[in-house]
Formats: sequence, C-alpha cells, structure tokens
Amino acid sequence: MTKLFIITKNQYSGNQRKIGFFRFQNNDLYFDFGMFNGSHTSYHRDGSIWRTSPVTGGKAKKEDQRVPIGNFKGFYNLGVILFTKRSLSNLPMVKQRDFKKHITYEIDIESLPSPSINIVSELIEPGYIFPLPTEEFSPPPNAISKVFTELTPWISLTILGHPNNLLVVPGTDGFTVKHFNKRFSAGGKGNVYSHEAYSLSFIQSVAK
Repeated sequence: MTKLFIITKNQYSGNQRKIGFFRFQNNDLYFDFGMFNGSHTSYHRDGSIWRTSPVTGGKAKKEDQRVPIGNFKGFYNLGVILFTKRSLSNLPMVKQRDFKKHITYEIDIESLPSPSINIVSELIEPGYIFPLPTEEFSPPPNAISKVFTELTPWISLTILGHPNNLLVVPGTDGFTVKHFNKRFSAGGKGNVYSHEAYSLSFIQSVAK
C-alpha cells in the first residue's frame, strides 16, 4: 500500500501538519484534505465515488459514477481545495514514522502571499502529454506544480497561493469560484460542486 502525505514545511503550534493524503489500496484510491473525524473520498475500481465526512454523518455516501479508475485516459480532476493559513494549527500532526513509512511532500505555505491557499488535485494517465493549445491546459501564473510518478495512476498537485491565481476565493458569506482555462476551473460550465466547512475556514470543493 502506497501512501502520500501532503504536509506543511513549517511548524504550527509546535508541529508540522498534514494537509492531505492519497492512498491506493486494492486498486482503489482514498484521499482527503483536512482529514477531520476520519473524513475521506474514495474512487473505486468500478468507477464509483464515495464521500465519508461529518456532513454525511460519518457514513459513506455515493457522490458520482465515473470511468473505472483503471480505465480512465488522459487526466481526471479530483477537486479543488480551499483552506486558510489560520486553520493550519487544527490539522493533524505529522509523526516521525510518516517520513519513514510513506511519501511526504512539503509545501512552504509561508512563501505564498495569499492568506488563502488552493490545491488542485488530479489523476494523470502515466506518460500522458497534455494536448495543444497549451493555453487551455497550463496552470495559472505563479502556480507550483508537482507530479508524483511513484503512484499509478500519477497524482498531480497544483498549489495556488497568490491573490490573482486562486480558483476558489473565500468571502464574507460563502466563497466564489473562478474559471481560468479548460483544465483549471472551479466554475466550469455544467459542473456541480459540493462543499464542507468546519474547523475555522477549511473548505473542500469537489467536482462532481
């Protein structure tokens, strides 16, 4: 079983914090950002997508039916995550065994000027090359991109932390979604989004 933890580079309340995780198990994918009370999304070999969280009462709820995870081609957007810097101390602590047993990827949150951060996560078919025109598939300016080829399918993360490149922006009453291009959009035509808000301003927005 291969597990990837997305973690903070700096310490918050004395510890590095887990922002999210991805785990392949028996050809199924489990992932989450925040990980509050056992929350997670699962994408199964039959193509079904399920969500377990405080919003679902801690029980798995089917969210969608997609291409079986072993059969998809190209890339597949798993979701856009919004969280605020002030929420980081509430995230789970990183333990020393996490560095020894799993893949870890540190994000230097403090190097990003925005008080809010977005992470776009995707599955990518191994060896896939994005087609032209590149304008429709390139990340927003100042984005940080990382592809984890140690996992199959590949996991791609795009970190957005500048006021001018966020796709999901918090407001005084909810949040606003924006469209950048065909690949990077939180407001694409025909998309429906769900959200969960708990523990300060941690919000998850997942494409259905």
